Amino acid sequence: MDKHSIPMAFLLNDGDIDKTGYQQLKVKSFMKAANCFPISHGISIGPNAVENTKWDSFTPSKIEEIENLYHSMEPITNNSTLLKQTTNFDDTEPNVRMNESSEKREDRLCRRRILAELENICYLESQERINQMRKEWLEREEMVNAQIESELEAEKLVREEKRKLELNTIQAKISQFHKYNRANSALIKKLTEDEGAIRAKELQLENEMKNLETKRMLKELDKIYHNEVEYREKYGEIAQIITTFSDNKFQNSISAEKDIVKTTNNEFLELIQKCKENDITPELVVKSYSLLSSIKKVHGSIMTKHDYFKKELENEAKRVQQELELREQKQKEEEEEKKNQLEAKKKEEDEKKKIQAAEETDGEINRLKATLQHYLKYASLFDKVKESLQAFMSDTSLKKFRSECQKAVNISVNAISPTSAAHMNDKLKKLTSILSGQQIMVNGKLFIPNQHPMGVQYCTYFLAQKIVKQGEDVVSSKPDAAFAIASVALAIWGDFPDFGNLLVAAFYEACPYLIPIYWDKEEGMSDVEYYKKLGFRYVDDERDEINVFLKKQGGIARLYFALMVAHMKSRSVHEHPWGAWQAWRWIAMFTSLNPEAEISATILLTMLEICGFTLMKAYGKQFKKLLHLICVHYVPEVEKVTPPGRGGPVTRLKSFLENMIGNARSLQPPKGLLQPNFW
Repeated sequence: MDKHSIPMAFLLNDGDIDKTGYQQLKVKSFMKAANCFPISHGISIGPNAVENTKWDSFTPSKIEEIENLYHSMEPITNNSTLLKQTTNFDDTEPNVRMNESSEKREDRLCRRRILAELENICYLESQERINQMRKEWLEREEMVNAQIESELEAEKLVREEKRKLELNTIQAKISQFHKYNRANSALIKKLTEDEGAIRAKELQLENEMKNLETKRMLKELDKIYHNEVEYREKYGEIAQIITTFSDNKFQNSISAEKDIVKTTNNEFLELIQKCKENDITPELVVKSYSLLSSIKKVHGSIMTKHDYFKKELENEAKRVQQELELREQKQKEEEEEKKNQLEAKKKEEDEKKKIQAAEETDGEINRLKATLQHYLKYASLFDKVKESLQAFMSDTSLKKFRSECQKAVNISVNAISPTSAAHMNDKLKKLTSILSGQQIMVNGKLFIPNQHPMGVQYCTYFLAQKIVKQGEDVVSSKPDAAFAIASVALAIWGDFPDFGNLLVAAFYEACPYLIPIYWDKEEGMSDVEYYKKLGFRYVDDERDEINVFLKKQGGIARLYFALMVAHMKSRSVHEHPWGAWQAWRWIAMFTSLNPEAEISATILLTMLEICGFTLMKAYGKQFKKLLHLICVHYVPEVEKVTPPGRGGPVTRLKSFLENMIGNARSLQPPKGLLQPNFW
């Protein structure tokens, strides 16, 4: 053991060594006391020692302090005389020790050994005690930690419980908030529904007000309409008298009335225009009555003057007539003698003319005369209507009204199709209303045909031309459409015979082969005029090509022949105005003429396709004989005039005739023909 490791308190002089062992016990006790001295702060052994020392109160930090203090006790250098005496005796007194006896050296050695052992024992016991105290403190610390953990756990449970209570409170508040929101939502929904109901009621009241206003306007419009009808009647009579009764005295006498009529008519036209713009007020009704009263007064004045001057003219005419009769009587008496002298010669000449006419006239001439008479019957009527409408159609101030007439007719005619009976009846009703002068709605606007005296006649004339135009534009591309258009045209024809006459005349003007006739070029007629008369159309001074011409003429012919086979309405009281007898007349006259290239075969084939079934059913054997004559005599003539490379129409005609004659019993009605009970 190193001498420097021995604590200073235990270094003893030589006289302190006790060989009996008592000295060892005392030393041990003092060592313990010395170790405990820094802790007890007083006497630790003997009668004045501190009692009931609580060793268990030592903390690990205090034990560590004692331990550090114990180990820090190193030998004291040069400052202590006692330390020099105890630690450096080998160096300071070498000579003395050399002179000591062997017994003393042995006692000193023994003492050193005993001190070393005591030191070792004290150190071990001190370490053991320290370890024990440390162990106890660790156990106590574990207990304290466990207690702290339990307290923390309890505190945690308390906090959790408190948190749960807070959460429950918050949840209750949220529930109450949601409940309040639901109540507010229900209230808002109710308010919204009430607002919607109020709005719906307002809309209902607004609609009712509109309906009442509409009824008021219709009622006032009806009054205005009746006044207008009576006004137009008076105005038409005045216009007819002014235009037909051309006596100068009469015309001069009514100059003031003419001015009044012109002013009144302009005001009435303005009134009608406001009605079209839905600007109908009670003031307009009052004004219509006022204008009607004014025109009645003028009408009465003009009629009175007309009757007066008419009587004067009649009296003057009677006087002139009497003078003429006297002159004629004298002339007759003078001429009777001459006639008696010339009668003999005239009789001889008449006999000669009759013989010559009988020789020249044959069946073909008679047929041609009959055809021309038939054509002139309708052409003269057509020309007469065109002439009467000439001033109306050239009046630029009436351009808008003419456009309205055309639109009303075009919309209804363009919409004709065999969709259903109700659809066909609707179009028929609108067209018959127009020709009757009744007001109709056209694209949401009111149209009154007779707001002008020539309005109805113009609509009739334009409708006839429009239907023929449908053959050229529509039927030429959609052949089945011919029968619906023809059925509506026949229904109108039954109620308005003048329309039927204009329709036939329009067909003859557009397609002269339906008369039937082949026009010759007259002297002085230009090529354009001649080709237009044959049915050609010109676009930008360019004439239709032959294929286009044949297609258009075929469409017009198909629609014309459809008139002959289409059925009248199921409840119509009128007879068919243009039935199968017209088809028989046409085919007999047409095949008696010399054919022309392509057009003759095209028109004849169209006629047989449309009317063949009806003619076979009506005339039977006679029609078969006629078909045979066509095959034997007419078709070869057509082939002669057909140029090379243009034999398509005649080839189709021959094929159709062969099939018709060979399968006469299996003939079927033309495709698209409406059934008799369709509408």
